Amino acid sequence: MTDVIVGDQYHILCHIGKGGFGAVYTGVNLLTDELVAVKFNTSCDELRTFAVEERHMKTLAKVTGIPKCHWFGWHEDAQILVMDLLGPSMKDYLRLCGGRFTVKTCYLIAGQLIRRLRDIHKRGIIHFDLQPGNICTGNALGSHVLCLLDFGLAKTISLDDGLGHDTENFNRPTASFGSRNLALGYPPGRVDDLQSLAYMLVFFANGSLPWSGMKNYEAALQSKLRYTVDEICSTLPRAFGDFMQYTWDLEPNATPNYTKLLKLFEINIAEPGWDYVLDWTEISFRNYQMTLALQLQNETDRSKSEG
Repeated sequence: MTDVIVGDQYHILCHIGKGGFGAVYTGVNLLTDELVAVKFNTSCDELRTFAVEERHMKTLAKVTGIPKCHWFGWHEDAQILVMDLLGPSMKDYLRLCGGRFTVKTCYLIAGQLIRRLRDIHKRGIIHFDLQPGNICTGNALGSHVLCLLDFGLAKTISLDDGLGHDTENFNRPTASFGSRNLALGYPPGRVDDLQSLAYMLVFFANGSLPWSGMKNYEAALQSKLRYTVDEICSTLPRAFGDFMQYTWDLEPNATPNYTKLLKLFEINIAEPGWDYVLDWTEISFRNYQMTLALQLQNETDRSKSEG
């Protein structure tokens, strides 16, 4: 599908991966030279998913950390969504960092994502599919802004009762990070996103969850009802368990106290000796230093041999 122009101005360059519901390519805007991401979907069963994603992205166009939708339409038999090209995902960074993050980085991630969820919830949308692959850094070099993407499962919620009433999308989130409320059969609401975030933070810190690796979707989902907060967070600082317990105690239609949740993590970040450097930034800088040192050594050796 490379070397194709869609929407009269987006030139498809190369395949870079697979999204939740289609293949993803890099592209370039021929009018501005801006690089973009281009998602292709040829599955008739998932056509509504792209339409849902495009609609929600437009609603959230001015929210920090939400990629912009540039064009939505068709090319031959494929439905296409052109959006901002983002940086690596948390899944990529976990691999770079050896499968887990430090507590400090987990706290920094928590602060950003609580704000993202607060901002999209205020606009009547829940993401409903939080997972490491759906959280990326921004497309600017060295960007520390965390972005949410893949709104294909997102739902509109009523600001009156705080619950989702969409009937057009019956797909379910990944079992590993799906909410406890989903296992209980409750209608989706803002609480679901926060429960998914709580599980994901534990996964970031520990490298796994008690149900990680379970193949059966229902079994993995239902296993969440067998563990207590203390069991899930037994090796972690108190903030992880307090955050998770708060999300469990909320009613499905409740409005979360985002300020209270932010304080759970930010009170620790404010302590002396803490900084705002993320794990992957430190590793990238160390790799850069090592590369630079090798280059300097090679130049020194070359100068000696020539002298």
